[in-house]
Amino acid sequence: MKRKLGFWETICEIAHDDFNGTGMVLQIARLRGPLTEGMLREALTALRRRHAILRARIRVLDGVSHLQVEDDPGPVALRVLARTHEEQWKTVAEDEMGKKFTPEDGPPWRLVFIHDPGGDRSELVMVFHHVISDGMSTMRFTSDLLAACGRLAEGGAADAGPALPLLPSVEEMLRKAPSWLGYLGREAYKTIFGAKPTPVPFEGYAPLASRKTRNIYRVMGESDLGRLVERCQRETTTLSGALNAALIQAGTRVRGVPLPATISCNSAISLRKLCAPEVGPEHFGCFVTVLPTQHVLTSETAFWDLSRACKRALDAQIDKHAFQPKSFSKSFLVKGAGSLLRSADERREHIMGYGVSNLGRLDLPERYGPLCVEEMYFGTARHAGDYVLSLSVVTLFGRMFCAFAWEEPLMSERTAEAVVDAFMRALE
Repeated sequence: MKRKLGFWETICEIAHDDFNGTGMVLQIARLRGPLTEGMLREALTALRRRHAILRARIRVLDGVSHLQVEDDPGPVALRVLARTHEEQWKTVAEDEMGKKFTPEDGPPWRLVFIHDPGGDRSELVMVFHHVISDGMSTMRFTSDLLAACGRLAEGGAADAGPALPLLPSVEEMLRKAPSWLGYLGREAYKTIFGAKPTPVPFEGYAPLASRKTRNIYRVMGESDLGRLVERCQRETTTLSGALNAALIQAGTRVRGVPLPATISCNSAISLRKLCAPEVGPEHFGCFVTVLPTQHVLTSETAFWDLSRACKRALDAQIDKHAFQPKSFSKSFLVKGAGSLLRSADERREHIMGYGVSNLGRLDLPERYGPLCVEEMYFGTARHAGDYVLSLSVVTLFGRMFCAFAWEEPLMSERTAEAVVDAFMRALE
């Protein structure tokens, strides 16, 4: 079973292959309970049987990239580590995001199990190629994995459910799709007539292969989140609008960008509900796009005004541009993306502003038999230096889990911490 990569999958392939793993999806679960390597291997094997895409390799056939499903792709890629210090899961996550996938690796996803010998605390650190995954998929995957492990811990079977086929690329399933020429025309119009974003200079520099995606993690508690949601409703905006506004305002102020400035915010949008038929949450894959919006910040810009502007701009983009072409030229995408990012790299500039991926509130269980989830995060590798800083958010169990990613040494840890602190203050 095989199929060609779609438009967005091809963009993800280019980002990974040409920009040192940019776009790889990170998933982290911090747990309590009797989890063992044996349970994980059995549960992972069951999930791989269920999802054809988890048995697929990315192969070039007759000069064209395909997903090719294998009946027996070999052992699951699981590494086991005994805990040596409290922050180990953070360093392991950063190390894993620095390792590109290769065709020899097998299906492009892997896990690290960090356990506490003699204790009941553990972490799962998972990395997936963006061609086969998105944040919604990895969250559901983690929930299904823990459910299978919970059943095993109670003496049951790891059965993960009926087999699911390899779906077409998301562009083939969208209710509408522009032509390739129409898409190029739309992008050219935005480039020529749209507002030109203000570039943000790198703080430091290293070549692509020497950069490291770093993460800062924050959790907003149930009472604070409830107050924030109520305030968003009173201000006639959304949580996504507030998150976008807080990030671009905090980053612009901390970096000392001269005002007025036009700042870009790139929002990851799920396309599942725009497909016909709608793609359900049980399916694993890459069903997203990224929509850029631009905002003029001045010394007089008020936070809630900016939040409403972010909401309006994103709503307009979804209505008009959340669709992608079925046919396209990979060579054109390689040349265009490469030229844009390499030119910015030579100028030592972040040119795409900020990135936000908000999965919203997911109704996933907190307990799976004897296993309990304490924290869950997701994020992406950003080695290309396209974003100043990116934010990945999910609301679970009444709390909001935030992962902020930046590239070292393009930004210092001190600056990243200052941006995150300013972001959290803006939402108080």
